[in-house]
Amino acid sequence: MIKNKQSIERLSNNMEILTLDEVAEMLNLRVSTIRKYCREGKIPCIKIGKSYRIDKKDLIKFLNRRKQETKSKLYKDIWED
Repeated sequence: MIKNKQSIERLSNNMEILTLDEVAEMLNLRVSTIRKYCREGKIPCIKIGKSYRIDKKDLIKFLNRRKQETKSKLYKDIWED
């Protein structure tokens, strides 16, 4: 029993888990959009039963990736005109 408790404590120290509602509110998007991103694998997530959870570190990586994609597209659009 103690082993499980220690594992859970270690896990919680390394992860900040967010609900889809929390992520949707942060990004000003609908929960259904965040759920779709999870199902499509765009945002790494953890499925627990019927619910999804997202590690804040994975959300930040997702946002940075989207930021880079947007910059690349804008740069390409400017030079193609």
